[in-house]
Amino acid sequence: MWKQRGVMPMPLYKLTIKGEVIEVTQQARALQFRSWLGDLNALDPLAHTRCLEYIHGYLDTHTTATGRDIAVIGPGDTWRNVFIPLYDCLDYGGDPAEVHANAGKFLGLILWEAMLERADEWHFTQYPKNLESEDYFVTHYYSIPGHIHVKIAERQHQNLLNHNRTSPGVEELARRLTEKWRAR
Repeated sequence: MWKQRGVMPMPLYKLTIKGEVIEVTQQARALQFRSWLGDLNALDPLAHTRCLEYIHGYLDTHTTATGRDIAVIGPGDTWRNVFIPLYDCLDYGGDPAEVHANAGKFLGLILWEAMLERADEWHFTQYPKNLESEDYFVTHYYSIPGHIHVKIAERQHQNLLNHNRTSPGVEELARRLTEKWRAR
C-alpha cells in the first residue's frame, strides 16, 4: 500500500501502554538522513529508489518488520545486494565496524521514510540496541490491521468459543477492529 494515487500517506503510530495514540509524521533524524542521502546519491543516484522499492515490496507482504528482517539474508549478517550501496557510500576508509553500524542506522532511517510514505497504518516500538553507549534504537514495526488487529481478533474469537458463544470468525472480528480504529 505504497503511494497510491489519491490516497494520502498515513502517519506512523506509537501506541502507548497508557492507551495513547501518538501520530508521527516527521522523518527521524532528518539532518543526518539528508547528509547520508547526499552521500548515497553521489555514489548511485538510483540506489535510494531501489532501496525504497524493495522495502515497500517487503512491507506489502509482511505484517511485522525490522531493518534486519528486510535487509539481511538468513541468520548471518550478509546484506541483500540492493542495500550494499548504503555501506559503500559511508565507507571513507575508517573503521569497518563503525561503517557497518552507520550503514545500519542509515537503513533504519530509510525504513522510517518508507513507513511515512505508506497508505496503511503501522505501529512502531523502539528498543535500545546497546544500553551502555547507543543513542539509536532498534525499531520494530507492526501493521495495525494486518498484525495487531488479527492478534486481538484471534483472542476474541477464542474467548467467544470458550464461552460457548458464536463467533463471526477471526477475519470478521479483525475487520471490525480496523473499522473501529479508523473511525476514531
